[in-house]
Amino acid sequence: MTKTLKNVRYLLILDGLWEVFSLDQVGFPKPDKQNRCKITITTQFIAMCNAMGANKQIRVRTLVHEEAWNLFCERCGDVVLSSEIRLVAEKVAEYSRLPLSVETVGRAMRSKERKELWEDA
Repeated sequence: MTKTLKNVRYLLILDGLWEVFSLDQVGFPKPDKQNRCKITITTQFIAMCNAMGANKQIRVRTLVHEEAWNLFCERCGDVVLSSEIRLVAEKVAEYSRLPLSVETVGRAMRSKERKELWEDA
């Protein structure tokens, strides 16, 4: 992959990073001023940004319970109002308090009516 990207500008988005790794090992040239490439990392661990050599860190605030629940309900639809699912859905929304996480999980669970699917989430 390095040969392919060597003369190409790229934006690499690494979402939900949990482990440090070498970009060279997976074939991505290190971004610099000359190649004008960019890498965006999302992670819950600030130390991960440091270990990956991040130039800039932006902390995203978590949503308070009410904000997370309202956004989650918007994304899931009326299925969360079911008495069988609501308690589990509230726990899922509380656990997923980062905005992107609430959006992603909410959309994934949209119209899922089986309680077992919610418990797995």
